[in-house]
Amino acid sequence: MLNYNLPADALTSDLLTFLREGMVRDAATEQAIALVRTEYLKSVAQGAPVSADILSALASFCRDHEYTFAVSAEDEVNLTRLDPARSKVENLMTACFWPIFEEALPLNDISNLRPISNAVSDAVRAQYEESPYPRWRVLPDLPEPDTAANILVAGCGTGQEALIYAKASPHSWVTGLDLSRVSLAYALAQARARNIANVRFMQGDILDVALLEQKFDSIKCSGVLHHMEDPLRGLRALTSVLADGGKIFLALYSARSSEPKEAAIQLRKARNAPATDNGIRQFRQEIFALPTNHPARNALNSIDFYSVSGTRDLLFHVQERYYSVWDVKALVEAAGLRLVRFGIGAKPEQRFRDMGFTDFSDLASWDKVEERHPGTFSGMYRMLLEKV
Repeated sequence: MLNYNLPADALTSDLLTFLREGMVRDAATEQAIALVRTEYLKSVAQGAPVSADILSALASFCRDHEYTFAVSAEDEVNLTRLDPARSKVENLMTACFWPIFEEALPLNDISNLRPISNAVSDAVRAQYEESPYPRWRVLPDLPEPDTAANILVAGCGTGQEALIYAKASPHSWVTGLDLSRVSLAYALAQARARNIANVRFMQGDILDVALLEQKFDSIKCSGVLHHMEDPLRGLRALTSVLADGGKIFLALYSARSSEPKEAAIQLRKARNAPATDNGIRQFRQEIFALPTNHPARNALNSIDFYSVSGTRDLLFHVQERYYSVWDVKALVEAAGLRLVRFGIGAKPEQRFRDMGFTDFSDLASWDKVEERHPGTFSGMYRMLLEKV
């Protein structure tokens, strides 16, 4: 049995720092954390002293990963030996396996534009009410702050992107719009915890964005339109609230880059795996147990696979579509927009240059890049648009 009865300061450089700030991004890390949790549980069940600071950090870590780690038969036996009311350590250890602490969210502080009327939008709303996405822990610094006066994050989810811009651009006013009240309440709680005041969160459909009665100098819409019933209608709605001279940053699923996850989606359908927390946890373990050469294991390469809400977004979504660069061209032009730059991001830009191309708005060149490197846009097509 490992010696976990160490003072907290002996662990802060690695384990504590990761537990307080990190997120699992690969299978090896998940398996290591699950093993650490199992060893802590074994120690607590045997009455060995364990640092409450470590267990507190681990409990928060497991909560933020939505208790997605596998529970072994040994874990189940040792859990029966715990009494959460007996001691703080046993209480915290139990909280590493299931939610025993209420997470209060300011749901009543979220305003609503008007009730969601589109049936597909309402189905998407329901998904993210049940599984707010993504869970996040830190706000990374923005290398190049957006200095626009009014910024709209359309489909802001749990607010990380909106708060990144608000933090980086304190003289800007940021509006986060989303279908899910629970996601928005999570975002608002994070804003209050960080004392970020130049942001507001509103519940509503992108289709109703004009009800904000405001023009925006910068609109961010990342990973959202492809979940709408009519993405063109959604993009036109955003264009209608774009100020003259403003820019839209848009990100959409690439059809080529989405092919690797299709085997996992088809397996999920074949197994009739339910889109419940427990159903998703069980299906994840089925993916882990597949032979190493099974195509459905490609899902392990996505960072979304390492939480319940992320897996639901990745493999269980109620509505999504995929695009080719030519589909993007048709969508953008039909919305009355012009492509300023395509393929934003270090990896695609480097591959573009390596193939001798120079015009980042040339979709024919980008199509050749993606044909040669199909995984180039695994993080979605990212582009900057302006009004024609």
